Amino acid sequence: MLPADQATAIGNRIHAMAKNLHGTNGESRTMDQLRTDVLLDYLNGISRDTGHRGGNVDVTVTMETLTGLVDHPGELAGFGPVIADVARKIVNDTAGKLRVIICDDVSGEPTHVVTPTRRPSATQKRRIEVRNPTCVFPGCRMPVRQCDIDHTTAVADGGETCDCNLTPLCRHDHRIKHQHGWTYQRLPNGTPQWTTRLGHTYITNQMPDIRYQKPDT
Repeated sequence: MLPADQATAIGNRIHAMAKNLHGTNGESRTMDQLRTDVLLDYLNGISRDTGHRGGNVDVTVTMETLTGLVDHPGELAGFGPVIADVARKIVNDTAGKLRVIICDDVSGEPTHVVTPTRRPSATQKRRIEVRNPTCVFPGCRMPVRQCDIDHTTAVADGGETCDCNLTPLCRHDHRIKHQHGWTYQRLPNGTPQWTTRLGHTYITNQMPDIRYQKPDT
């Protein structure tokens, strides 16, 4: 059985090519017939380069599911619901054109539509591990290999998958950022500076261990 995203991309491409043929001069086949014939031609090694690239994959998911904080199912257009792990894998691994529709975790209404870049490469992860050997939350010493790689500015808000926008956060502190209103930015020297919901600021390498203190609400 093909993975859901690959099957969807193939189906979308076949449909796009059939649609491009539909309605052309002298073409009397139905869309179902055209889709079947396009597939058969490809299986028989006959190229039908219609100029339409197609093959797009659309997945709808909440940001909290995408970051692993909750496990709500996603929706793969043309396929149906997919469990959280599959939705995350599609976003991480899809080789074709991918569009992610980010929806509100409560209302389910779409809030952003993004075409994300790849997840951090192995080379990027190694550089981040050297730069930040532990979680960057003030006082936390969780080893980087046990941390999530967080986008300081979320992909949905235009953040890039680049070293300057990637930082390790353990799962506990990742939740603090997304669920309790803490934010952080990098100072000119690269040190993360955290700001609580109430506006208090902490610099990571100058704080005692406050990891288990209740965040400001």
